[in-house]
Amino acid sequence: MPIASTVLNNMPAPLRFALAGLCLLLLALPIALLPLPYALVLVGGVTMLLLTIIDPVWALYAAVLAVPAQDLILLPGGISLVQAAVLLGVASWGLHILAHPHEPVLFGRPFAGLMLVGWALVLATALTPYNQNEAIKETVRWVLVVLVYLLAVNRLAAPGGWRAGGLVACLLLAPGINAIVGLWQFFTGTGPESFAIAGGFVRAYGTIGQPNSFAGYINMGWALAVALLGAALLHLWSQRTTRRASAVPLLAMAGAGLAAAVLLAALGASLSRGGWVGAVGGGVGLLLATALVLRHHLRGNVGRWLWLGVAAALALAVLGGSGLLPDFLTQRLATI
Repeated sequence: MPIASTVLNNMPAPLRFALAGLCLLLLALPIALLPLPYALVLVGGVTMLLLTIIDPVWALYAAVLAVPAQDLILLPGGISLVQAAVLLGVASWGLHILAHPHEPVLFGRPFAGLMLVGWALVLATALTPYNQNEAIKETVRWVLVVLVYLLAVNRLAAPGGWRAGGLVACLLLAPGINAIVGLWQFFTGTGPESFAIAGGFVRAYGTIGQPNSFAGYINMGWALAVALLGAALLHLWSQRTTRRASAVPLLAMAGAGLAAAVLLAALGASLSRGGWVGAVGGGVGLLLATALVLRHHLRGNVGRWLWLGVAAALALAVLGGSGLLPDFLTQRLATI
């Protein structure tokens, strides 16, 4: 039982009602007295604090959702929203460990490899003679990676399957919103002159600030969406003989398909050659990994998708050579 639930259950009923009224009053006062932007930030922060005390996984959600805004909003001391969310989650997790000392702390199989890589990177950044201030910042980032891993492993293993579903939703929502911003920038021509291309368009850069970095961030989202789409399709295929299909795979297929379409469109709008090459490599790796876990009679479908990808690449080459594609797109493809 979470620590907050334990404390609340041991309180007398009048005290619980008084505490609830006080919380409502604290949330209502900022709305009445402060300007709307500040009130929303304060109310959102208090709400996230309360949710994190109840379950640290909410801080993990906040950290994922805050990634697109980490360079736009800095807290006092230069702390980003991601760092603040991770530290809040780790503090809440520590309180949960103290409240339930009998529950084991999970490390997972990848922990040893993560620590080896982490220590190598920490030493490389901490001992650099170039810029100690930047080295400390990079070291803190790698420490946060380990803390996020431990927080995720332990909280996602808690009873109840909603935590993993919430994390997947956040992992798609954050890059999805950024992709929509990038597509808006591309079609409206909103952006620096250095990102401008022919036709009044600009390379999509989202809130990340650079098209190549934006493409790298989008590449971490579309693969998850495509994997979920494939899993939903396989589940529906296996249930094709049943009279009534479950609504969950249908909703998952619709949501994952929409997310994949938006993310891949934004990746194309970034005009990042490195991002495109990375996406092709990731797609091939995803298909090969899928072939390893599929049943034997379904593995032929992976080969068909590979041939479809080859055909699409050839079609792009033919269209580009025939002058049927926009000049800026042909030039980017020709220089890969």
